[in-house]
Amino acid sequence: MDKTIKQFGIGTIITVLLFFMGSGMAWGDSAEVKIGVLAKRGQERCLGKWSPTAKYLSAGIPGKTFVIVPLDSRQIYSAVEKGEIDFVLANPSIYVEIEHRFEASRIATLKNLRLGKAYTAYGGVVFCRADCSDIRRLTDLKGKTFMIVDDLSLAGWRAVWRELKEKGIDPYRDFTKLMFGHIHDEVVYAVRDGLVEAGSVRTDSLERMAMEKKIDLQSFHVIHDHGDKPHKFPFLHSTRLYPEWPMARIKHTSDELAEKVAIELIEMPADSQAAEAARCAGWTTPLNYQPVQECLKELKLGPYKDLGKIKLIDVIRNYWHLILVTFALFLVMAGSLFVFCNLNRKIQASQVKLQLEVEERKRTEKLLMGSEEKFSKAFHHGPLLMTINSIEDGKFIDVNENFVRTTGYSRAEAIGATSVDLGFISKEDRDKLVQETIKNECIDGKELILRKKNNGKLYCRYFGEIIMIAGEQRLLSIVSDISERKKVEKALRQHEKQLFQTQKMESLGALVSGVAHEINNPISLILFNISVFQNIWQDFQPVMEQQAKKEPTRKYGGLKYSYIEKKLDHLLSDTGTASGRIANIVSSLKNFARQTDIAEKRPMQINEAVNYAVKLSQTTLRKSQATVDIELAHNLPLIEGNIQSIEQIVLNLIINAIQSIEHNKGKISIITEFQKEKNKIIISISDNGKGIEPSLSERIFDPFITDKQAQGGTGLGLSVTYNLVKAHDGEISFKSRQGKGTIFTLCLPTKQVELTAKILVADDNKIIRHMLKEVLAEHPSYLVEDVGNGIETCIKLGSFHPDLLILDLNMPGMDGLEVCRTISKDPNLSNIKIMIITGYPDDSRVKQIAKLGYTHIYTKPLNLKDFLKKVNIILRESKNEPEYGIHSRS
Repeated sequence: MDKTIKQFGIGTIITVLLFFMGSGMAWGDSAEVKIGVLAKRGQERCLGKWSPTAKYLSAGIPGKTFVIVPLDSRQIYSAVEKGEIDFVLANPSIYVEIEHRFEASRIATLKNLRLGKAYTAYGGVVFCRADCSDIRRLTDLKGKTFMIVDDLSLAGWRAVWRELKEKGIDPYRDFTKLMFGHIHDEVVYAVRDGLVEAGSVRTDSLERMAMEKKIDLQSFHVIHDHGDKPHKFPFLHSTRLYPEWPMARIKHTSDELAEKVAIELIEMPADSQAAEAARCAGWTTPLNYQPVQECLKELKLGPYKDLGKIKLIDVIRNYWHLILVTFALFLVMAGSLFVFCNLNRKIQASQVKLQLEVEERKRTEKLLMGSEEKFSKAFHHGPLLMTINSIEDGKFIDVNENFVRTTGYSRAEAIGATSVDLGFISKEDRDKLVQETIKNECIDGKELILRKKNNGKLYCRYFGEIIMIAGEQRLLSIVSDISERKKVEKALRQHEKQLFQTQKMESLGALVSGVAHEINNPISLILFNISVFQNIWQDFQPVMEQQAKKEPTRKYGGLKYSYIEKKLDHLLSDTGTASGRIANIVSSLKNFARQTDIAEKRPMQINEAVNYAVKLSQTTLRKSQATVDIELAHNLPLIEGNIQSIEQIVLNLIINAIQSIEHNKGKISIITEFQKEKNKIIISISDNGKGIEPSLSERIFDPFITDKQAQGGTGLGLSVTYNLVKAHDGEISFKSRQGKGTIFTLCLPTKQVELTAKILVADDNKIIRHMLKEVLAEHPSYLVEDVGNGIETCIKLGSFHPDLLILDLNMPGMDGLEVCRTISKDPNLSNIKIMIITGYPDDSRVKQIAKLGYTHIYTKPLNLKDFLKKVNIILRESKNEPEYGIHSRS
């Protein structure tokens, strides 16, 4: 009975509301009813949140199946306009605009459930990171980067914009950058991660994400600087409050269906599945959305975007009679003016005719004077280098300002002298120019090389012409500076040359790969057969020896047995050696063909590759007795590369330098440096060897080009090096002087990652070691290496000086305590931070390590999130980046 009365009361309210909405289409036209919902956190979340409401309505209204249609803020207007949906659930600002444009009308307002209570109002939150001390009020946001969800969001943007406008801030002008996150969570993450300085979301978003343990609420600062009156609202907010989301019927939706939907929504129990999924306490009768309209009016958005603008049609509608009178007066005045002008024109015609001769004479005189003045201005202030010379003796009569600026000669130095006297041009070239100009009366665009005062070259195009000045013939010279164009042309030719070399190497790589494949199989067969023949000969020799005793004069293959006995082993061995060398060449060919495909690139330090390449070459260096000077720049940026390939490049060039030295005073120099203006790392490797023969210099990077055939050289070393450098987007060049030596220069682009820390992981458990290395290496500014025991750790510290050593306590041979003792005794390792990881925190060795000053202990099993946080804290305590510099050793 109570429920019937309640239904009757609610039905009466809805009926009155729908009476003012106008009659719609007859209910029952379609069994499927579509509810368009603004998907503020994505389609998947939207369907999960509101599909239970659709099921609830389908169960409560027989014969109708309700369907949720997720829409973004752009699609929602189109869906309403085309009648693709029957109801719409969107934020209030979108609803107000739909109400104005498409005659939609609200039937219920959402009761949002937060912290166990129902709320029908919400607003916006403006926030930044807690450590941003320079942002505490809205006015502090000027000049900052700011992120919003969407420019159609009410709480996430329009409510915030209204508060900013009242503070005198135009976000589209005063923000450094305004970005869109599309989802509230993404805005919060962007502020937290420092991608933007501040942002805005709807109220309860921060509290919700904190409850979901996605963020730490203490990490943010919220600006409470709004124009609303104080009231009891439990959520952080920065704007006035506005009514919650309305459910609205579209114009074509019938009154009967709208009334039933409104009743079902308002009667929805707070503990129903639909309410719980929507995180609401049900629905209430539609609220007053006037505050939303005031916000849009203040911002001139939606229905109020043309507020204050004057339209022509309105002016005509209100003032047509005044416009008509004005137009009539205008016609009378125009007629009178025409009569007066016609009379005046006749009077003036006679005066003009009398003045024509006088004016023509004055004009002629002005033209003569003006042409000389214009020529003088054009000459002295023109953009090109210009001179006037006497034809008889070639002396400068005048030079312009651009001549002085370009050549370095002053007007005083030039006037009265000849171009030959100044060294500007040779006498022979000047005489040819003058003769050619006199003969043809002009020279049009002849390319010349002239000399400036500082002996610098001036590449130019020369234009010369004989002109008359004050009744005498003079040579007018105009020079266009094409030095920059020449530089560009030279660079272009060099680039084309490099491109041709790259294409040639790619073509050769394909050819070499095929040749190596074809040779590989028969060579493998030859090597196999030789070993078989050698074994056969060892078993067959006694039989042959007995046979030779029986028939001492018999020959085998035209050779006596005595010769075969002495030489066959040597012949087979030589054949095997030669075949092995062919196999090595084939292997080199295959390596050459593969060099353009470098896998497993990662951020790496050039100096690490150089140091390892020098170690690999130590045996060859000792044999050659050459000395090596190494100068490696401190704190170089990273490159994106394959460390083994870079090591091979440096090793190839070191071996090449050793092989070029044919005396006992060999010297090799290796230098690394960073060219900040080009953002590139330079490696130079020089020697004082015999240099490269000029006949080979143009083809030095081609395969099989070598001057070391006698020493067994294949001519593939520099070809492989060239391909490896190109695979790293680098450049390689050289300078060589016969008998003086050669310098090879590598230029490699850096990776735009600031190296903030070097980390060494030491653990005998291979699985844990590799897991920690992979997790740490995901941080773009960590350079991570690993070792498997204490001895390897101490060896690695000599070449890889880490900021942090992550050290297992229990390792075979040399445990973590012994490693810490070794480090504490070495002053050069005093700045290394150490984190001990152990499953036995009560082990007596832990206390001994703490006495040495290493107190960062982390207990297994590892929680990776806490572990990474601990690593970050330790590194921030210790980080103190050095300036770029050089350290040297020999």
